[in-house]
Amino acid sequence: MKSLRIGTRGSPLALKQAHLACQALEKIGIHVSETIIIATTGDKITDRSLEDIGGKALFAKELQTALLNGEIDVAVHSLKDLEWHFPKGLQLKAVLEREDPRDCFISTRHKHIEELPPNAMVGTCAPRRIAQIRHRNSSIIPVPLRGNIQTRLNKLQELDLDGIILAAAGLHRLNMHHIITHYLDQEYMVPAAGQGAIALECRVSDAETNRILNLVNHQETWNCVTAEKAVLAKINGTCHTPIGVYATQDNHDILSLTAFFENRGHAIFTTVEGQDPLQIADETARRLIG
Repeated sequence: MKSLRIGTRGSPLALKQAHLACQALEKIGIHVSETIIIATTGDKITDRSLEDIGGKALFAKELQTALLNGEIDVAVHSLKDLEWHFPKGLQLKAVLEREDPRDCFISTRHKHIEELPPNAMVGTCAPRRIAQIRHRNSSIIPVPLRGNIQTRLNKLQELDLDGIILAAAGLHRLNMHHIITHYLDQEYMVPAAGQGAIALECRVSDAETNRILNLVNHQETWNCVTAEKAVLAKINGTCHTPIGVYATQDNHDILSLTAFFENRGHAIFTTVEGQDPLQIADETARRLIG
């Protein structure tokens, strides 16, 4: 059985996610011969918004190039950082079991996001988060915030912010639960499509790696994120689109998908249930864009 070369970004969180991928592979007897750290454009440019420099695809481009060039066998990503379409010759083949998908609020001044005073400054640059917090409190002033987790935490103090919003999954994986002020329930802030899931990407033509990744794929998570990403595909959503999409699956294999979309200044919330991820995505997209 072949050994695999894993490609990852170099942030502490990315390295932890690569480690979790290696552990999953080792549990089924697959040896990881090398973990290769690849700097991405998204990591190098941190003083501008993603919208200005090309979107979340810049966190994956160099990893995908390494895959296409045969320099690595598997690229490890945060699924929420991947676009819904893939370069020719590459595919998403597996996802690991999802961590907590919620966003969380971190503050040294306020115990709850709903206690924020008028004109409170909150650090986040995600259109999805900005649209949802301003839907709840129109006076909130969003402050652009990029970089790894520690960089953002530093900005909380340096910019004298009332709080910042981060994905809970990353803090959990880095054993930083203690800094979370409180969690934002999915009903309050619908997560990004794929949030909390680790994605494993490989070459379509690499039959053996495809077979191996099938063995570590977490099917329930796969079903949920398939529905979520399909909604983005159907509305042609990007990292600039103010949309949240989150699905769960019950013990009877029924999926429940909740979505938020800001369309021409109007906030739309909807929930759709069913068994077929693509049919659910179809109906959700229809409700969001008419």
